[in-house]
Amino acid sequence: GVVSPDLPLAMKLVYTVQMWLGRLEFMAAFALIGYGVALVRGRI
Repeated sequence: GVVSPDLPLAMKLVYTVQMWLGRLEFMAAFALIGYGVALVRGRI
């Protein structure tokens, strides 16, 4: 694969940040769904 243990630290950090930012889209969707469920249940 592209990522290996021999990869320089800077590139590991770049890949980590890119993967984390890619997950934010899903996290926002989960937060929105959770907010909607809380509204329906009357907790908010």
